[in-house]
Amino acid sequence: MMHNNLTLRCETPIHIGNGEKYTFLDYFVDNGIMHVVDIDRVFDEIEDINVIDDLCGDIEKNIINGQAQINIREFFKQYEIDVREYVVGTIKTTVKPSRRVQISQFINQNGNSYIPGSSIKGAIRTAYLFNYYDGNIERLVEILKNPKIGNKYKSINDEAIGDIEKDIFRYLYVSDSEFIPKEKFTVIEARRYNNIKQKEGNPTYLEVINEGTDVKFEIGIDKGFRNSLNDIASWCNNLSGTVVEYEISNRYGGKYQAYYKKLSDEIKRNEDYFYLNLGFGGGHITKAIYLLLWKHNKDLRLIRGILKKERLIKEGMRVNDFYEFPRTRVIFNNMPLGWVKICGRDENDIYIKHRK
Repeated sequence: MMHNNLTLRCETPIHIGNGEKYTFLDYFVDNGIMHVVDIDRVFDEIEDINVIDDLCGDIEKNIINGQAQINIREFFKQYEIDVREYVVGTIKTTVKPSRRVQISQFINQNGNSYIPGSSIKGAIRTAYLFNYYDGNIERLVEILKNPKIGNKYKSINDEAIGDIEKDIFRYLYVSDSEFIPKEKFTVIEARRYNNIKQKEGNPTYLEVINEGTDVKFEIGIDKGFRNSLNDIASWCNNLSGTVVEYEISNRYGGKYQAYYKKLSDEIKRNEDYFYLNLGFGGGHITKAIYLLLWKHNKDLRLIRGILKKERLIKEGMRVNDFYEFPRTRVIFNNMPLGWVKICGRDENDIYIKHRK
């Protein structure tokens, strides 16, 4: 196996969730710092069951329309408990101290956060599929139009990559990243931006890796994979470049288009890097099939059928052109989330070159 030690740089904030959330009982905010509290230990150390009952009753009274009204630091003072003694970690935050919101946690292992190798490998796999059908677009259309093929996604995947027994990605190893220090994280208030209405919608609160953060990881390529790291870089930049082209050309595009113009210049200029979109916020456009039909100007009815089947559009809603879907993006400071660039040397001390 050829081992490649690589560096991943976060170009925009990245969130990869673990399904867990910080609730209003898990933290308080002070001077731009979120203090994470071990609330279980707080309750474990209260010996009087009557006090626990009173606490739980008061907490329930302070939840109105499903929203908590409690600052736990001030709340527990009533019971002569200083929750600062139970702080187990701190994270920078842009969320105002007055907000009592649920915050999606970044994936971690025993409190140590990292970027899963499976997330990177999944993005590479999507890039491979995109490149395969970019050169075989008529075959993709043929599969999508064939009424005899029930599971079209399985057929598309199996033809390009192979079924479970022949899957070429069994020979590609992608490690988890090194553990990432908490000082590299921030809790942010991201917003859903509606392209067509040109306005921001509801906020979502996320623990993210800060832009500009570098992390190390490894890609191992066994001989059964039959492709090089340079091939992987080319696939990824073809897909990422198409995403960028789509966003720049989208006539409904708004605040985030300036970032994509900058990213487009970077992808064209930097031969020693390849680009991927990871985690939450990437949206449906980063999936290969939608982009390929747009890129090759194929029948819009195909994509309408896919969207309807996947229940991604409401009954009766029409998509009149490719730019009308998806209608929302998740942004922070006018940036889309999840963009990374990857650089490194292989074991032969050769820089990645994505251009052929």
